[in-house]
Amino acid sequence: MKKMLSFLPQVCYNEKQTENGGKVLITLKKVLALICAAALLATVLVSCGKKKIDPNDYVILGEYKGISVEMDTTVTDAEFEAALTEALSAHAENVEVDRAAALGDVVNIDYVGKMDGVAFEGGTDSGFDLTLGSNTFIGGFESGLVGAVKGEQRDLNISFPDPYPNNPDFAGKPAVFEVTVNGVYEVVVPELTLEFVQENTDYESVDDYKAALRTSLEAETLELAKSNKYASVWQKVLDNATVIKEFPKDMYNEYKQEVTDYYEQYASYYGMSMEDLLSNFGMTLQDVEKEAVEYTEQMTKQELVLLAIIKAENITLSKQEYDEGVKGYLAEYDEYEDAAAFEEAYGRELIEESLLWDKTLAYVVDLAVEVPVE
Repeated sequence: MKKMLSFLPQVCYNEKQTENGGKVLITLKKVLALICAAALLATVLVSCGKKKIDPNDYVILGEYKGISVEMDTTVTDAEFEAALTEALSAHAENVEVDRAAALGDVVNIDYVGKMDGVAFEGGTDSGFDLTLGSNTFIGGFESGLVGAVKGEQRDLNISFPDPYPNNPDFAGKPAVFEVTVNGVYEVVVPELTLEFVQENTDYESVDDYKAALRTSLEAETLELAKSNKYASVWQKVLDNATVIKEFPKDMYNEYKQEVTDYYEQYASYYGMSMEDLLSNFGMTLQDVEKEAVEYTEQMTKQELVLLAIIKAENITLSKQEYDEGVKGYLAEYDEYEDAAAFEEAYGRELIEESLLWDKTLAYVVDLAVEVPVE
């Protein structure tokens, strides 16, 4: 069974930063949703045997033409000022200061982490720049350095969080971090001056730079609004449809297996069993089963509704649309040399199906009616 990209929105499987900078899975319960706008145009879909299914046996379409949707493309003054601050912050400099460290400062440190008097692997570094308040390290580490001065040595007695997926063996255990402060630095953000603009941008005046920044921000806002429009319209189409029969087993089981596969892949990534991974999040196999059912029912309904619209509108894909679509895929996935290589990897039938589904969603969205934001 091949997998490829399609527009169909799936659950957004997100990651978050742990306190020491590593990544860890956010449970499905926190991210399970019918629509993920960011995934609308690029998400994995399994295809198998759908041509044998009559979607009208399983769902009745509700209203899917002329769906009302709000389009907010306004850039507020506050949003513009935030973008300007972010742009200036990219040119910030760390200036050494002769005072005690405060939240927001950067401290350059050497540190050794010990448990029971023995240094543990991954707990030692030197010349590390740490921004106090960034939550880069485990709780208590950064706050323990507030007030420190250059040359000071501090022993931080703190415990690892529980759970601690980066290293479950450390979960809840106390440790001592012996820290030496090499320097304290204040983060200085430059002011928006003519000199700054001419030295750091392609513009000759502050007004030109601000105008270009606003134009760029407006373009980004428009793209986000378009993405949200797709999500909102499709959500309403799904809400308007009615399930009238138990879902086809093959389709249902495919989606359900995706959830189990996802957890197993994460467990493998951390070198853990699936049970241990779930335990670190206070979950059980029964919890995964429950979430898998929710996800599967949502995804199966989405697919059947889409197929029903394709049938109702007799939507087809021309050779030109196919060729242009493949060109788009090749531009996105540059590991394939040409169309032939892409077709060999995924199969023409699956590519056609994915492009047809893209076309169908675009058809429904194009019929939507934009209304002012209240």
